Formats: sequence, C-alpha cells, structure tokens
Amino acid sequence: MKKRSVFFVLSILLAAIFMSSAAMTTYAAWSVQSETVNALSMGSVQVRLEEEYEQGQELMPGSTADKKVWAKNTGQLDIAVRAKIEKAWGAQGAGGTFIEDRALSTDNIVIPVNQAHWYFNSEDNYYYYIGVLAPGETTPPLFEHFTLRAEGGNEYRNKRANITVTVECVQAEGGGISLWGMSFETLGVAYKEAGVSDALMRVNFLSPTAGFTFPDNAGDLFAAFKLLAPGGSRGQGVEVKNLWNRPVEIFLWADVAAQVHATGETLALVNQLLREYTAVTITQGAAEIYRGAVWGNPALDSRAGDSMRYPYSLGIFQPGESKALRLALTLDARMDNQFADLIGLVQWIFSANGDEGVQPTTTAGPTTTAGLMTMVEPTTTAGPTTTAGPTTTAGPTTTAGPTTTGAPVTTTATPAPTTSLKPPPVPPPKTGKEQQVTFWGSVATGSGALLLVTMIAARHQKRDEKYL
Repeated sequence: MKKRSVFFVLSILLAAIFMSSAAMTTYAAWSVQSETVNALSMGSVQVRLEEEYEQGQELMPGSTADKKVWAKNTGQLDIAVRAKIEKAWGAQGAGGTFIEDRALSTDNIVIPVNQAHWYFNSEDNYYYYIGVLAPGETTPPLFEHFTLRAEGGNEYRNKRANITVTVECVQAEGGGISLWGMSFETLGVAYKEAGVSDALMRVNFLSPTAGFTFPDNAGDLFAAFKLLAPGGSRGQGVEVKNLWNRPVEIFLWADVAAQVHATGETLALVNQLLREYTAVTITQGAAEIYRGAVWGNPALDSRAGDSMRYPYSLGIFQPGESKALRLALTLDARMDNQFADLIGLVQWIFSANGDEGVQPTTTAGPTTTAGLMTMVEPTTTAGPTTTAGPTTTAGPTTTAGPTTTGAPVTTTATPAPTTSLKPPPVPPPKTGKEQQVTFWGSVATGSGALLLVTMIAARHQKRDEKYL
C-alpha cells in the first residue's frame, strides 16, 4: 500500500513539473518595428514687378504723368526686396529699340520716391523696402508719378525718356539680406525667423502585435521642416509614448527612402541636399543622440553618433510614460536657386523590445509597418529658375531684375555625442502559431511521461495484489 502511494505521488509531481515547463514556453523575447516616411522641402524665392501706367504718352515739359510701381512676392518664402531706378534720354531706333543719348542730362525727370517705405542707400544706389514681404504680399508703391521739368533746350526735341525700374529679392531667413551688404537693423526692421515649431508630433507604442502609430501630420514628423531656405534653421519636437501595460525599450534609427518626388534631373540634387547640405541634431533632454546628415548617413558604418544606420536606444519606457525628442535642422548657406522646390524623403524606424510574457496568438508575427506618407506637392510650379517677372518697355520702361538666394552661415566644429549606441534589437520572435506548437509539444511530453509513470505504478500495484 505504501509503494502504491509513493508511485502515485511521484506521478503527480512529474506531471506538475512538465505542465510548469510547458507554461514557461509562452514567455519569450520579442521585437517589433514600424516605419514612417518624413519629408523636408525647399522653398522658392521669387519677386515680380507690377505697375499701373498708360504706355505711349506724349508729355510736354512741365507736365506730370501717373505711374505706380510696386513689387509682389510670388515665391514661397519671406523675402527682402530692393529696387533701382534708372533714367535715360534717347531716340527710337530701328525695330523700336531705344538708343540712349548719354550727353543729355536726366535731372529734368523728377521721380518722388516713397521714402516712408523705401530706404535709399547712396553706396549702391538701391532703394530697400523697409519691411519683409511674405508670400503673396505686395510692397507699397515705390513711386506713383513723375514730372518733366520745363527747363531744357532744343536738344530734347523729339527725344524719348525711359524710366527703368529693376527689382531684386533675397530670402529673409538665414541672413539673406547680408548678401547685399545690408541688415534689417539698418532698415529698422524687426524680423523673427520661423525657429522652433510649437507643434508636437506624437509617436505611440501600442503593443507587440499592433506596433507603433504616428497620429499627427499623416505620420510626417518633420512638420516644421517645410519650405526651407539656405542658411536657415528649424526645430521640431517629437513625443514618444508607451501606451502598452508593460515596460518596453524603444529604439530609433533611419534608412534610405525612395525619392518618389524626384525626377531624373533633380534626383542628384535631392541626394546632395540630404547628404551634404542639411544637418540634423537629435537630443533627448541633455543627451545628444545623433548629429549628422539629415537622412541619417545610412551608408556610413559607424557607431560614433554620426550614423543612424544602427538603432539608438531611447531608454526603458514604463506603462504610460512619454519622453520628448528635439530635432534641430540646419541648412548650408552655399545652396543656390537650383535647389528651390526640392522635396527630400527620409525613412525613420522605431522599434520596441521586450521579454515579458506574451500570450500566443494564431496571427502572423508582431512586426507592423506603417504606410508611406502622401506628400502634398508645393502650391507653385516646381523648377530651379527663380528670376523675377517679365519686363515692360513701352514708353517709360519698367524691367524686373534677377532674384538671388542664399545666405552666409558660419559653421563650427560639433562636439562628440554624449550617448552610447545600443546593439540592434533581437530578431523578431517566432510567430504565435510556433509558440503554440512548443506549448502543446511540452504538454504532450508531460502527458506521455505521466502515462508511463501511471503504467509502471499499475504494474507494481498488480504485482503487490498478486502476493496478497
């Protein structure tokens, strides 16, 4: 009787051990990642000269004619504007061309300039608009009429007078006005650049099976990095939050994205824009995570903080915990008009690791991938040419000058990063179906052992009963 009890107790213990082992197989390491494609775009700098004037007028000495001239911002960026007024006497040549007679003085053509809104610089003979012109805005008139003085002899008989106005612009951002040797301080203009965006882009981790979501701006974390200018800088905040009920470690890195907005002519410029002319710094609190090319230097095999090819750990996130990232972007001032209207795409990858118990499912593995963002094209026609509007020449002539962009920026050496690189996340775990096979295999093994022990116990029981 004692032997039989011992065998039955042993059977129960062995079964419990095998069942416990089977339950433990549902606890495994897991990894999940989601991608989002972000876009940065370059703005265009353009100006057009506009006027109100009746061409072909015949004016007598001492008469005044109405003529209004102003500038309009037809680009996508804030601009500084300047204009030059040139006067000339001459005659009409073959084909209607104007032949200037430099011997005739132009002092008798009087043009009262609007000095309340235009500043004259005697060093370069330009009138500078006292203000910053936003896209679509127009300046107050440079002047509204001109007068022919009565003085003058027969040398002016049958001569034509030409008034030529040339208008130019540069980007207001990034110190563009310094290209003219001018400053907003000299003009008495207070201009505040775009700087850091108040918008906070969110990245939410949901669970190992649902991955990450990017609920803002169609997944584009670069909300502030639009319509950029050479030499300019922008800042953007990103909030990463763990919405799961268990702690997770979250990582960030970057990869190359297909430049779907680039053409054969612009692809090389887009690659140069992302690799050479833009730099991004990512910080988390006081720690610098990354400093380097905006698309993350994916071809650079480095773990020194200058490549986003490998995952950077953002730390352990407790349930409901969020952490803020700051993205600072700077553009090289050497860029010129050929970079206008370009759009560059960067793929950011967020991943999460954990080793908590995950109940098996019958679905495929936990890795999820976010869809590509649909980028809204610029509102103006793309193209590298950023010259000003057409020229009007009948009677007193008005012409528009070329547009220039760019701004000098002093570059300094950057310090080494203060954070260390973590190894890549572990490979994705087996799917839920495979975990179930492991579980039931363990149960089957435990059941077989239990059956074997039971059979042995039964044989011993029969043998004992035989000798009773």
